[in-house]
Amino acid sequence: MGKRSTGGLANDFKNLPCKALLVIGKTKLTEELYGKFVVKEYGISYVVNIRNRFKADAKHMIITNY
Repeated sequence: MGKRSTGGLANDFKNLPCKALLVIGKTKLTEELYGKFVVKEYGISYVVNIRNRFKADAKHMIITNY
């Protein structure tokens, strides 16, 4: 997702008329967009072993509007 679509998703999320929960990867941009809505962060390791070509550690944020 690009900056424009990520910003659009954040705007739509903030204006939902119902309770919602979103899990999204933590980046500088997502931190800026969802700041006060972040309720928890957690780390996760993705391991895809295709000739030992991919290993990645990531952080995710749990975001709610309630």
